Amino acid sequence: MLVLVDYADRWPDEALRLLPGHEHLADVGALPVRMLLLARTDAFWPALRDDLDKNGYACTAHHLPLLGADVPGVQERRHSCGVAAAEFTRRLQLDAPPPGQPVPSELDLSAPGFGLVLAVHMAALASVLARRDGQQPPRTPGEVSRFLLNRERGHWTKMAARAPATATISEALMGRAVLLATLVQRASHRDALTLVSRPEFGTDPQGLLELHERCYPPTVPGLVLEP
Repeated sequence: MLVLVDYADRWPDEALRLLPGHEHLADVGALPVRMLLLARTDAFWPALRDDLDKNGYACTAHHLPLLGADVPGVQERRHSCGVAAAEFTRRLQLDAPPPGQPVPSELDLSAPGFGLVLAVHMAALASVLARRDGQQPPRTPGEVSRFLLNRERGHWTKMAARAPATATISEALMGRAVLLATLVQRASHRDALTLVSRPEFGTDPQGLLELHERCYPPTVPGLVLEP
């Protein structure tokens, strides 16, 4: 059994220490269990590892480097971008690109900003959307970010136009709601309404929540402010 813990550096220490003894892991019997903790920093790891070592767990740590800017590294970036572009194409139910052209030739994946896998995946998504809409695909990390952010803001505007009651909600207010959702990671409707009733969120808190819900439908029943 593989137990995957994402953003492990954000978990409470006590929760991570209790995880190996969780009842679901006790139910697997003789099945081997491996826990993979992914994190952006290892600051939490030494103390946790000491505790796990004392309890008989075999622990190793691996640092994942940036995707290199040398020839092999850029080839790795292009491969990762091609795989992501193919998956975005499938998920969006688009026609596949011509064989051998999964990544636009204009995309400069040697730029330093493409050392992060996330940046490569963003470039893949941008290139697929640009091809779908007959646009020139962005070339640099900055152009990729601008391309996707502009599309996101355009999405807010289109969704607002379908709901006349939210016509007074500006792009700036919606941007604040999106940032708030990223920070709080969902909330009850009552708590969310309290948060967006502050003056910096405008004079229509209920309308703002409704527009945000239109753009980002909740995935957890009863909660709003989907990040």
